Order: sequence, then structure tokens, then C-alpha cells
Amino acid sequence: MSTAADFPPDTRIVSRANLTRKGTVIGKSSQGDQVVAVEWDSGDLARVNVADIRTEASLEDEFNEFRELVDAKLAEAASLIREAARMAESRGKDLQDYDSENDDYLFDYGQIEGAMRDAGWNTSSWHC
Repeated sequence: MSTAADFPPDTRIVSRANLTRKGTVIGKSSQGDQVVAVEWDSGDLARVNVADIRTEASLEDEFNEFRELVDAKLAEAASLIREAARMAESRGKDLQDYDSENDDYLFDYGQIEGAMRDAGWNTSSWHC
């Protein structure tokens, strides 16, 4: 567990809740070993709990953290799609099954295609 001693004056920090909010530690607070005084880049002064901040990372480290967050969302989406496919398969269906009586696809996977298209992927060959 971090304490104020881990954030000496002049340490560049970033808010854990808002990675765009950055500042500099200007000293320890008189409110215990879990609080430091911070001057945010916006000019605001605040007492901040050390659990709510971390040291500012290099651009490479920041990008790697960001990439990990995006990759986790992609893994979550992939897992949900696989789960949907298993659910359909358990009833003898395929996600791309066509309902000839209603002249429409049985499942609304168009929302997935739309999201992929909006993200920049070309989905036009999915039905080939």
C-alpha cells in the first residue's frame, strides 16, 4: 500500500479516475500518511489520497496501459459472441441462420456488423 512517502515533492502524478488529469506533488498533507498536497496542471490545489493517484508514466507505458484496456474490451466482446454462438448451437441453430418464412435472418447480428464497420473494419465479405 502506498503512502505519502512514496510521492515526494516534485513527483509528477496522474489521477487514477481520470488519466488526463495530471499534476505535481507539492508536499505532504497534515491529514496523515495517506494524503499529499497536489497542484494540478489546471492550477487547482488539492489534498489527494495516495490511493487515488499514481506516478505519471512514460508515453510508452501510458499507451501500453491503454492498449491493455482496449484489448480487454475486445476479449470481452469475443467471449460474448462465442457465448451467443454456443447458445444458438445448443438449439441447433447458427448465428447466420436465415428465416425464409419471414425473409430475414433469424438472429440480429447486424448490430455486431454495424459496430465492426463503425470501428473501421470492412464487413462486406462476411456473407460470402
